[in-house]
Amino acid sequence: MACFDPLRLSEKVEAEVYNEADGRHLRRYWRFRSSRHYGGNNAGDVVGCNLRCAFCWAWKYAFSTRGGEMLSPRDAAKRIARAGPFKTARLTGGEPTIGWEHTRRLAALLVARGYTFILETNGILIGAGLVDPVRIPGGVRVRVSIKAPTPAYFERATGACARGFEFQIKALEALHDAGLRPGIDYWASVVMGVAPRQAYESLLERLARIDPMLASTVEEEYIVLYPHVVELMRRRGFTPRIALTPEGELIDPRKLLGGVGKGEEAYHEDHHVHDKL
Repeated sequence: MACFDPLRLSEKVEAEVYNEADGRHLRRYWRFRSSRHYGGNNAGDVVGCNLRCAFCWAWKYAFSTRGGEMLSPRDAAKRIARAGPFKTARLTGGEPTIGWEHTRRLAALLVARGYTFILETNGILIGAGLVDPVRIPGGVRVRVSIKAPTPAYFERATGACARGFEFQIKALEALHDAGLRPGIDYWASVVMGVAPRQAYESLLERLARIDPMLASTVEEEYIVLYPHVVELMRRRGFTPRIALTPEGELIDPRKLLGGVGKGEEAYHEDHHVHDKL
C-alpha cells in the first residue's frame, strides 16, 4: 500500500470544505453537539481531514468532503453556543486547521463571548509552517493529537508517509517557540496501543527535549471500539494492543479483531466508501 502526502491531501480537502466567497470564510460542518470531554463542552464536528487513521471514530465524515452544510464563523459560533450549556468549545470530527482562517475567526468570536476554545489538531499544518502559532487567538488552548510514537508506526496508523510524523513533532516545537506554555496553553495527546512500550518511552524522551513539562503533561488517548471503528480497523487489517470498549473498559482487542479484517488492500476503498453513506 502506497502512503500519501498529508500536505497534498490537505490542499485537496480544503478546496472542497472551505470557501472564502465574499470574505465569509465558509467551512463545512456535519453536526453540533455537547459532550462530556473537558468537564463538558459544546462541539462543532467538521468535515474533512488530512490523515486517514485506521481507528478514526468519525471516519465517515473525516475521510469525506461531502455532506453537511457550509457555515460562516459567525453562524458556526451561534450553532456551537446553542449546542449545550458549557463554556468550553471545540471543533472536532475532522481537522480544524484545514480552512484555518475560518477556525481562527470562529475561535476569536467564541473567546470574546467568554468561552475557552480548544483547538484539537493533528498538528500537521502547524508543523509544516502553514498555520502560524503566533496567529492563534489568545484564550485558545491547543491539543496536538500524536497518532503514533514513531514515523513507521505513524505511517501504519494514518496511511500518511512516515515523514509526516515529523510535522506533528515540529508543531509542538513551534507552539513552544511561540511562547505558549506546555501543559497549560498546549499539550500533546498520544494515541496509545499502536506500538510497543519502548516506542512510547522514546517519544517521551523526545518531548522532554522540547520541554520537560510537555512530557510530564501528556494525555493518554485510547482508541474506542465503537462498532463503526471496529469495522474500519477490520478493513485496514489494523489491531491495536489495547483499546477502550464503548462502556469504558480497557481491554486487549486482539481476540475481537484478529484474523477477521480484509487487510490493507481495503485501505483505498475507505477513501470513497463514505460517498455511498
